[in-house]
Amino acid sequence: MLILQQFVIILHKLSELLFQLIYSQREDDLFNYDFIHSKLLAMPLNNCIFDYKTLFEFNYDKEVKLMSDAFRLSSSVQK
Repeated sequence: MLILQQFVIILHKLSELLFQLIYSQREDDLFNYDFIHSKLLAMPLNNCIFDYKTLFEFNYDKEVKLMSDAFRLSSSVQK
């Protein structure tokens, strides 16, 4: 049970990290391979798509749009 509780806490922190990186003006870290890989391993792809789509609405950055589109296009392959 302890492992499950720790996993839930880690998932919550990982989902909040995206927005913390934005507020701290560390947007480049959003494209770090290890960050993206960890996020995809820990969360459903739809959550990653939603996070980057929300990020794009907050910060109209070309790279964010490309990442969001790449996640969305890869969703058919992931199934």
